[in-house]
Amino acid sequence: MTSTAINRLWSLALLWLAAASAFAAPRLKDLDINVVLSDNGDARITEVRQMTIDLSNTECYISIGNLKGQRITDLEVSDEHGNKFENVGHWDTKKTRIEKSYKCGLIEKDNGYEICWGIGGSGERVYTVSYTVTSLLRNYRDGDGFNWQFIARKLKPSAEHARVTISREEGSFEKSNTRVWSFNHEGTIHVVGGKVVAETTKPMNEQDAMTVMVIVDSGIFHPSKSESKSSEELKEEALKNSDYNNMSIKDILYILLVIVIPLLWLGIYVYRVWHSRRMAKSDLDWYRDIPYKGNLLRANCILNAHRYKKNDYKNLLSAAVLRLLSTGSLRIEEHFVEAGRLARMVGRQGSMTQCFVIGQLIAPEGLFNNKMITLLYKIFEDAAGPDRILQPNELKTWMSHNQDRVVELMEIVMEKMPIKEVNKDMENVRKVYGLQKFLKDFTLANERHVQEVALWKEYLVWAELFGIAKQVRQDMMRINPEFLRMDNICRAMLNDNTVKQFTAVTLYNTSKAEHSINSRNSGGGGSSSYGGGGGFSGGGSGGGLR
Repeated sequence: MTSTAINRLWSLALLWLAAASAFAAPRLKDLDINVVLSDNGDARITEVRQMTIDLSNTECYISIGNLKGQRITDLEVSDEHGNKFENVGHWDTKKTRIEKSYKCGLIEKDNGYEICWGIGGSGERVYTVSYTVTSLLRNYRDGDGFNWQFIARKLKPSAEHARVTISREEGSFEKSNTRVWSFNHEGTIHVVGGKVVAETTKPMNEQDAMTVMVIVDSGIFHPSKSESKSSEELKEEALKNSDYNNMSIKDILYILLVIVIPLLWLGIYVYRVWHSRRMAKSDLDWYRDIPYKGNLLRANCILNAHRYKKNDYKNLLSAAVLRLLSTGSLRIEEHFVEAGRLARMVGRQGSMTQCFVIGQLIAPEGLFNNKMITLLYKIFEDAAGPDRILQPNELKTWMSHNQDRVVELMEIVMEKMPIKEVNKDMENVRKVYGLQKFLKDFTLANERHVQEVALWKEYLVWAELFGIAKQVRQDMMRINPEFLRMDNICRAMLNDNTVKQFTAVTLYNTSKAEHSINSRNSGGGGSSSYGGGGGFSGGGSGGGLR
């Protein structure tokens, strides 16, 4: 093989390794945190993060919350090449990956901060982040100390190995005057070599955190901040629910109450749901009319109240879309949609795609559109823009930039109805289940009368709500296929792929929005406690890549 061929192979191998590194799943291989305590209680914290970075994120951040007057100052960030990042002050999460590169900053939140920096290039990276926490260590009535969460819960990706090393700016920690505990992870903590060292013994997961409590004798530090309570009170709060304490009668009673009361409540809840379902469904006759004047939201509240598990909103949103189609407020038409930027790079120019065409909002005859359907229509209308043609990607983009409207829709969709209220309205509740039974038995009813056919569009809407749309459509095709083929609106309502596509986009964004609205005896060292750690400062929830 010639030297030229060898060089080409070597170049290809390097390119392959670079690509594999860039697309590897994000990892936090090691998180090494060094804390240097000043005499006044301030702490200079330096975090070294060895990471694998992919192409899916733009920044790293550290979540620091539950503060008791502490401030974060003097932020510095550098990478494995010694590049020092520019501190821009207030951090803007909306900037691009390139705009964030080699920059860092802070986001001030309610009672906390997020320390942020741009991740820059992909592959194997090492970030060194240094910052000062004022008054981390404080004076208590009978000693000095702190209970600080150095690694927050829900860190993404979780640390495969983590260590916190705490030292004094002047002097050292001694076993004779220092008591230490660690919480919320599997690991160890010791006073060794004049330092406090807490370390994990197995990889962390999203529910793990690293909370360290240190209490030293009075006079070793001279903290600038004091607390009115004693260090024993700080310790008692942190050790509650931990495995540092020996079991006492009080602990046993507490555990029994923690287990028995929730189980008792669960049993009562299950019985109430079972009893209400029995009243609603026993000796049930068909109901051929439309209950609650077509109020889908009310009917879905009843269905959810009778579910033992998680509430369902997907069928409700699909039914709401069908209601808009059934009245002609929406139409489905094919329109040419240009390809995206990446698709155009490989030669694709676009294709004919089924889209929603926005008509005028029309209330169904004899029924009414509630606030949910009206708001859903307005969202579709605004997302479509002036041409009133709504593409799935248009809806997705619009919803990602209008989270307030999405949250508003979510709050309506997630309306709940207590079992007590359901039981008070049992006559109408039985009509809902009577219609469900009628639609399940549709072929047995052999409904082909004119007055029934006039309700077929609404039956399709309710079948979607009940989760039996496929069966009901098949039954209708057996009974009266000509009607379904000839009626333009029915044909649109049977276009399952398009309806599901738009519903999926809506559901994802409402779930995402929902998605925003969630601490912990002797102190001689040893293994950490997975429980306990309450009353900590710092940490909280979140952090990592985004």
